[in-house]
Amino acid sequence: MLVSFVVFLMLFCISSAGAAEYMGGKMYNSYRGLVMAGYQGWQNTPGDGANRGWHHYQGRNGFQPGSTNVDFWPEVSEYEKTYPTPFKFNDGSVARVYSPYDASSVDTHFRWMKEYGLDGVFMQRFVAEIRNLSGKQHFNRVLTSAMTAANKYERAICVMYDLSGMNPGEEQLLLNDIKELSAIHALKEHQKNPSYLYHNGRPLVAVWGVGFNDHRRYGLDEAQTIISGLKAQGFSVMLGVPTHWRRLYEDTEGDARLHGLIQQCDIVMPWFVGRYDERVFNTRYRQHVIDDIAWAKAHGVDYAPLCYPGFSWHNMHYPHKPAVEIPRNRGRFFQMQLDHAINSGAEMIYIAMFDEIDEGTAIYKIARRVPIGKPGSMFVPLEDGIDNDHYLRLAGKAALRLKRQVKEPVDYVNPYIGNISHLLVPTFPTIQLPNSLLRVYPLRADYTSEYVAGLPIIVTNHRERSAFSLLPQTGSQLTLKKQYTYDNETIRPYEFTIELDDQMSARFAVSHQSAIYEVSYDEGSAPNVVLATDDGQLAVSGRVMHGWQRVGGPVSHDTKVYIYMESLEQPAQTVTLSFEGSTSGVAFRYPMTTRKVHLRYGISFISEEQAKANLYREQKGYAIDSLAAAGRQTWNDALGRMQVKGASDNDLTVFYTAYYRTFERPVCMSEDGRYWSPFDGQVHADGGTPFYNDDWIWDTYRAAHPLRTLMDQSVEENILNSYLLMAEQMGNGWLPTFPELNGDSRRMNSNHGIPALADALVKGLKVDAQKAFRYSQKAMEEKTLAPWSGAKAGWIDQFYQTHGYIPALNPGEKENDPNVNSWEKRQPVAVTLGTSYDAFALSEIAKYLGATAKKKERQQWVQQVEKYARQSLNYRHLFNAGTGFFHPKNKEGEFIIPFDYRYDGGPGARQYYDENNGWIYRWDVPHNIADLIQLMGGRQQFIANLNQTFAEPLGKSKCEFYAMMPDHTGNIGQFSMANEPSFHIPYLYNYAGQPWMTQKRIRQCLRTWYRNDLMGIPGDEDGSGMSAFVVFSSVGLYPVTPGLPVYNIGSPLFPSAVLTLSNGRTFEVRAYGASAQNKYIQRATLNGQPWNQPWLSHQQVMQGGVLELQMGSRPNKQWGAAEDAVPPSAKIN
Repeated sequence: MLVSFVVFLMLFCISSAGAAEYMGGKMYNSYRGLVMAGYQGWQNTPGDGANRGWHHYQGRNGFQPGSTNVDFWPEVSEYEKTYPTPFKFNDGSVARVYSPYDASSVDTHFRWMKEYGLDGVFMQRFVAEIRNLSGKQHFNRVLTSAMTAANKYERAICVMYDLSGMNPGEEQLLLNDIKELSAIHALKEHQKNPSYLYHNGRPLVAVWGVGFNDHRRYGLDEAQTIISGLKAQGFSVMLGVPTHWRRLYEDTEGDARLHGLIQQCDIVMPWFVGRYDERVFNTRYRQHVIDDIAWAKAHGVDYAPLCYPGFSWHNMHYPHKPAVEIPRNRGRFFQMQLDHAINSGAEMIYIAMFDEIDEGTAIYKIARRVPIGKPGSMFVPLEDGIDNDHYLRLAGKAALRLKRQVKEPVDYVNPYIGNISHLLVPTFPTIQLPNSLLRVYPLRADYTSEYVAGLPIIVTNHRERSAFSLLPQTGSQLTLKKQYTYDNETIRPYEFTIELDDQMSARFAVSHQSAIYEVSYDEGSAPNVVLATDDGQLAVSGRVMHGWQRVGGPVSHDTKVYIYMESLEQPAQTVTLSFEGSTSGVAFRYPMTTRKVHLRYGISFISEEQAKANLYREQKGYAIDSLAAAGRQTWNDALGRMQVKGASDNDLTVFYTAYYRTFERPVCMSEDGRYWSPFDGQVHADGGTPFYNDDWIWDTYRAAHPLRTLMDQSVEENILNSYLLMAEQMGNGWLPTFPELNGDSRRMNSNHGIPALADALVKGLKVDAQKAFRYSQKAMEEKTLAPWSGAKAGWIDQFYQTHGYIPALNPGEKENDPNVNSWEKRQPVAVTLGTSYDAFALSEIAKYLGATAKKKERQQWVQQVEKYARQSLNYRHLFNAGTGFFHPKNKEGEFIIPFDYRYDGGPGARQYYDENNGWIYRWDVPHNIADLIQLMGGRQQFIANLNQTFAEPLGKSKCEFYAMMPDHTGNIGQFSMANEPSFHIPYLYNYAGQPWMTQKRIRQCLRTWYRNDLMGIPGDEDGSGMSAFVVFSSVGLYPVTPGLPVYNIGSPLFPSAVLTLSNGRTFEVRAYGASAQNKYIQRATLNGQPWNQPWLSHQQVMQGGVLELQMGSRPNKQWGAAEDAVPPSAKIN
């Protein structure tokens, strides 16, 4: 009692002598931008001087084995004072705890906050406890220690009253208490107590527990008294309310007066603890937070979403509650909430709690080694694989992100990478939401262009020009063709700004099927806006422009894109313009006083009416800032599914830019449940399943489709099922090869939609396997294999079915098959190898159908499996054992000789290969690398051939070589990083016992040819084809064989890459020590178990877990080198 009296006397003396003055520095003027946690500080121990026994450690029968209220055990190794307990560890040693009654313990906590970046805490004061002298003395002492430590470590601090257990009439107790505290701790004198948190210009006090419908003795009337009293004393108020405060149901009183109370306060904070786990959060509470934020903004109240790491109160409620009722999942559950709060636009975050071990929500350091358990005192240890500061680190990182001190994923995207090409088409800086129909980029050739031809409206197909153009102008003369000089252009994935000549500037922000332009004019100009089309019709009336433009293409159906555009400002005059041919336009002339014009528009492939509906569905006004912010959040949500860290900003920029580009296409064509199909010229109902289009499958099946399968399975399912609908709609049942918004352009060679479908099926995606087989088979056998042709099978196809290869023409021999394109040629080696792979994929689809078929139907599927498995070996017909290359043969079965695998075949080697030479197609058997090794004479020769590919010189000057082989850039020897057939080659060392060489080659490729600069892409990016290679390879994985559920392991760029998978689980690749030098794997574990093979199964990845790699600067030539460690190949005899 003497110590308690001394504490009371000390506090009385402080109060009498005047407010304390703290030696702080940083002043906290707002909760905005801060991440703060609740701090209870309510535990006591015998011997700590408070004479409260084991307060808040004890259970029903004290604090002893079989009785406690806490589920977690604090890690006490860093505390200055600790106290022995009746509990023991397995080794017989006594377990110890701390007491926050000791100032040194509180100091330790605030030191941790400083070290890990947590901004501060709300100090809880329980009305039910401060009504008693001992309780008030305890909380006063803890608060005094906390105020001192907060200012010492420059952390924010705020008083929070928990009303739980309050009786009616005790409102004045609270108001008197805060008045006393204000006098003692200078809460209203910011210079004396700079760490005390202010908000909206006044010191903040939090009041928790208002509006709950759990039969509390107090109600809204008492809450009103408290709020009014605090306001009268000059405080801002944060109100802690139930989860469903907005809708007044479930855990909330159905009394609308609650909303009135909230609107009297400055901040509303809902209590989410225990309301959801990961699954429920994802299905229900994600939107809940977004809607809460919207309500708060609409009603002028700030909103602090609550995040918590997990929940467990087993011992407190033994035996009625389970241990770990809501799992922490090694921080994934906590991180998910933090990410969503920030990405949803939260400006402040409340964490429950800093030190709550009773209910298992503590983020401070908890112990991995816990005392011996007994029913009623079963303690939950820290999860394996994480450090005891893990949750503090997560909170600190969230605080940094909230302040924008740590970049978000979208901030690393540089859309200008690759906008100057090495030889062919540049990579365009696209403004678009993920896989959305409306996308644009500047109307110019590339970054070096002197002029832009106006402002874009919609790019209909990958790499094409915009349909329609917006032409801001000044003066009395209007034109439909205009070239602008430009400057100060800034492009982000969701918006762009540009300054144009004639003293104009424009800003653009995009949604899915609508967008907003804001055009500014200098004073004294006569502002006009022209909307132009090259092949369509436009009309204007009042504040509206509308019309359509024809989208030319490979099919006869008349594909049109429609626009409906509105101006916020009233034009003084509308004008209709025409030009040569089908070019026409309409214009708004604005009053001379107009300085800024706001235009919003919707687009559609169905009708003008639908374009208008799309606009009104997505845009309620002209708020371009809000639209850009929403686009930013959308991109962060998408890109944030891959969290990589530990590398340079340049590496992060290259990575996230590549990942952003994987979302460019296919695009979702569905508009309000309908879509226009260019494959039959009809509008269809989508039946609730979005329809996707625009995909160059030859480029994207290798990595882009597998990446989507891993990260967003439902979208991939919708894309592949869209392919099947296309086959039906075209009437011929042929799987598409290059579906675009104006039809299937049938470009490139082979039918590589088949491996995309096979890959999906073997990985468990929901795709109609019967249709997949039928339409794949028809495409292979009824459509010609001649590249770039949509004709029916002809002579060379009959030859292929009989002889197993596409015959080459002899030098000087004239083409005799009308299906063969005069420029693209037969490409006999490329088509034979590609069709062999397609046959393998078709056999896998048949195998899948056989495994799920009725017993009487299985034999027919066995026959199909055998048929196409045999055809998958057709590449053997062209293998020249004498040279070790795949070599063109004529129809007589003779190799074309003499032959140079570097140069022969004309432009792009198309007479024999396709865009790349024989050195690249030497390796184009991705489904059966094991057989290729045997064809080449075994592992040693296979490795020698691989090494020579990376060493063989061009043999001619670059001018001569690239004049014939413009797609074959990005060279390392004869290897070309610039085209898709090369992507798997660096990984082939894994199949021959030299994974260390794969690690070397992958780093060589990434470092040499993918950079954060204008020429940082080595060739045609092909709308995600190349970018997906970068994404996979950067995190250390790659799908060499779509159709086999396997990922090769390479050399991760990043020390940590966390993938949030399609199923919600996370898979992390930790590459300890990874750097430019440390590229070689020394040893590996998978989920803690030794791992000695250079590949993982899809199932292993999708189960979630951790692949840990110890990296070094010198290769470990034994790791993954065993003959039985090689990645699987097709099992075909």
